[in-house]
Parts: sequence; structure tokens; C-alpha cells
Amino acid sequence: MDPLEVIKKWLKPEPIESSWHPADQGWSTSIGVDEKTGVRVLKAKSSRLPFELTAFVLPSGKCVRLTVSSGVETENIDRNLRVLIYRELLVLNSTVELVKYVVISPNDTLAVAVDIELGLLSEQVFRDSLLALFAGLITMIERLGLAELLTPTARGALAKIHESLLREYSIPSPLDYISRIHVPRITG
Repeated sequence: MDPLEVIKKWLKPEPIESSWHPADQGWSTSIGVDEKTGVRVLKAKSSRLPFELTAFVLPSGKCVRLTVSSGVETENIDRNLRVLIYRELLVLNSTVELVKYVVISPNDTLAVAVDIELGLLSEQVFRDSLLALFAGLITMIERLGLAELLTPTARGALAKIHESLLREYSIPSPLDYISRIHVPRITG
């Protein structure tokens, strides 16, 4: 089955009130073709999490990439500051294994990505990966001091995930969820 259609089914349109998990926040989804690359892309938006989620199969055909955009654009930031931001993203990339810090178009927007091998794609792996994306986003925002560039709604949504992640997994920071020492939680 098409991995984008499968992921679309896992992103329910109605939020689950009792859940803090990003996958349960109610998502509006669409699958289309990116005009620039010709690649099929799933785009998802949640009124509770004001960050765009995208998914597409990598050119190798072996992995699907999930990406969450921070909405923070670096294209018009002072060049010296932009170099410092990109350096910190490289340091973060060398620190963690589960997520990648990337810059996407348009406008060199800061984002977080996770690649999932198609042979390993399951609903639980997707949910863990989506949580890793948001843990990575929280880590990036904290490390770069970008919270003031987010809307109050975005800051509040990340704060709720941050608090729940620390409580649910008994860890000191979101970085622990995405670091090398993290052992994915087994449910069921």
C-alpha cells in the first residue's frame, strides 16, 4: 500500500481530547505533487499544533521522510547570525540520531526531519517518529533561543508537548528522547 495513504489514515481528522500526543491533535491532510520536484507529498496541518507536517518517499524509494517546519525563516537574517544558527544545527545533528535538523524552502525555513525505512513503517513507529520530530523541534527552539519568533499558540502547543513528554517518559529534557541513549517506549 502507498505509505502516504497509510500515514494519512494514522493522522485522524478529529482530535482525541484525552491525548497530548502530536498524532492525536486532529489533522487536516492532503496528498499532492510538489510543483518544483514532481514528488508526491502529504501535507498535514492541525489547528492545535500550528506547524506544517509533510511526508514524502525519498528518491531511493526505501524511506519516507517526515518533516515539521518551525516556521522560522532564515533567508533574511543577518549573514553572521545565519552562520551561527546553521553551525548550531550541525552540532545538534552530530548529537542526535533520531532526527535531522534541516533548512527547507521557501525562505530557508528551519525544520526537523525523520526518515523511516518503509519496511519498518508501522503505526507505532510513525507515532514515535512524530513525537521525535516535536521533541527535536522543542530542542531546536530552546537551543537557538527562537521562542519569541513563534506565535503564542505555537509556544503554548510546544510547552504542552514538552511538559507531557518529560512526565510520560521520566526524562529531564526532550533532547533525551532523541539522543543516542533513548530507548523507544514499547506499548501494548
